[in-house]
Amino acid sequence: MSKYKKLTKIARKALLNDEYETAIVNYETAFEEYSLLNDVVDYGISQHKNNSLLKAYEIFTDITIKIPSYAYAYFALAMVCEDLGKTSEAIVNYELAIKYQPDFKEAYFNLGCLYDRLEKFDESIKNYEKTLEYDNEHFWAHLNLGAHLEKQEEDEQALEHMLKALEINRYKKMVNYNLGVIYTKLKQYDKALHHYLKELKCEEDAYYMVYLNIALLYKDIYKDYDKAMHYYLKGIASNKEDYVLWYNLGCLYVVLKQEEDAYKCFYYSCSKDETLLDFMKQDEELIEFRKTDIYKKLLEKLDI
Repeated sequence: MSKYKKLTKIARKALLNDEYETAIVNYETAFEEYSLLNDVVDYGISQHKNNSLLKAYEIFTDITIKIPSYAYAYFALAMVCEDLGKTSEAIVNYELAIKYQPDFKEAYFNLGCLYDRLEKFDESIKNYEKTLEYDNEHFWAHLNLGAHLEKQEEDEQALEHMLKALEINRYKKMVNYNLGVIYTKLKQYDKALHHYLKELKCEEDAYYMVYLNIALLYKDIYKDYDKAMHYYLKGIASNKEDYVLWYNLGCLYVVLKQEEDAYKCFYYSCSKDETLLDFMKQDEELIEFRKTDIYKKLLEKLDI
């Protein structure tokens, strides 16, 4: 085996093991002899992973100049541009990657995510749809597209994409949560609860709002106040700074006519988040509570 092959073999193994500096050193030593395109690409990836963004930018730019039709170089350059904050340039490079490889599913997907961050949601949707045109088993494209459709009140279409995402990977974070949201809107509450509870068992930490949504179902739909209390407290135990949970726990205490406990929850949540204070003043659930002396005491405590 030649010296070049030995060094690049070591570098590739290091890259796979996230040992980026080792990969870089071995690629650079190998390139003293000569360089092959795939190895230069992996060298650029190593620099990117090692957070040497300007060096990675230089490497991938150079490849696009030398081989103008090489789609992956534009794709890799676009990802570097994103990390450098060169958003417009990233979009141009993703589009060039797609121009030279029209079935480049990951370029469409990354472009969709980038447009999400820019809040250009129509463009996001188009790119997620293109991703699925070339790969209908793409979990995140189904999940993201379904989330957009749910926000647009296209719940039946959203449900199709979420169920497909569930079929692909039922253990991933967010998919069961989103199904819970959709089924709640469709008034299929037993299915909603089923999926929210499944979200708590996913392979990663559950999406934080799942505790709130489970508790609201138990409180407002099933009138099971003990279980509602359980999930409010469980959610707060996982994140004591979730002030929306504290506020809603206060609402549950109002239902239970435990006004002192409600007072404590409202004071804590509203003193930490002024938007909750504004909401409390017009929350229809608290019409009767706002007539009480303890509510007046709460406003005085909050210096209103």
